[in-house]
Amino acid sequence: MPDKEIQCRVCGRSFVWSERRQAAYALKGFVDPSRCDSCRAIGPNDPQPKKIQCAICYKPFVWNTESQKIYEKRRFEPPIRCATCRKEREEGTRTFADGSKRYRIECEECDRVDYVTFVPRGDRPVLCTEHYRIAKKEKEK
Repeated sequence: MPDKEIQCRVCGRSFVWSERRQAAYALKGFVDPSRCDSCRAIGPNDPQPKKIQCAICYKPFVWNTESQKIYEKRRFEPPIRCATCRKEREEGTRTFADGSKRYRIECEECDRVDYVTFVPRGDRPVLCTEHYRIAKKEKEK
């Protein structure tokens, strides 16, 4: 019996099932495993890795078991954003489908949060879309 390469049904990774382990399983009357060693080490009541779709970019991401345990311990809700979208939110930026990047600002007039296409330098007031339109109309008069 040569070594077998088997794909784990839980995590999807391939693992090698050695000839020696195949023989040991055959002696005991067991069938070949369908889960890798790391997935078999996780108990039946332990959380399994979960695939979640990001609420911002709609790309799937894996929520690993360690993170699930931390979230459960702290009584947090499951994540709704992938790592990239979480990072952008923390940095105050946002990347759109067309590849353009927006930067988070607070309007000088109304303190409303908005996104602009340029990096705010801080030397001039930055306005939200609504107040920018008003200021532009007043300037044209």
